[in-house]
Amino acid sequence: MQQEKQEQFLRRYNKKKEIQEREREAVERRQRDIEERRERAKAALEENILEEQRLRLQKEAELARMEQEEEELIQKLKNTQLHQQAALEDLEQALTSQSEILSEPSKKDTSGKKASQSSSGKKSYK
Repeated sequence: MQQEKQEQFLRRYNKKKEIQEREREAVERRQRDIEERRERAKAALEENILEEQRLRLQKEAELARMEQEEEELIQKLKNTQLHQQAALEDLEQALTSQSEILSEPSKKDTSGKKASQSSSGKKSYK
C-alpha cells in the first residue's frame, strides 16, 4: 500500500511537473510570438520610413527640376519680349522714316509750284 501511495504520488508529481513544463513552454512560445510580431512591426515601420524618405527625395528632385525648367522658361519669355520690343521699335523707326521720306517730296511739290488761276477760274500748278 505504501508503495502504491508512493507510485501515485510520483505519478501526480510527474503529471504536475509535466503541466508546469507545458505552461512554461506556452509562456515562452507566447513571448517569442510577441517578440516576433514586434520585430515584424518594427521592420515594416522602418521599411515605410525608408519608402517615405525615398518618395520625399524623389519629389524634391522633381520640384528642383521643375523650378529649373520654370526659370529657363521665364528667361526665354523675357528674351522673346526683348526681341519683340526691339522688332517693334525697328518697325516704328522704319515706318517713321518711310513716312518722312514720303512726306518730303509732297512738301517740295507744293512749295515749289505756284498756284495760278486760268480764265476758267480753276487753279493750275506749274
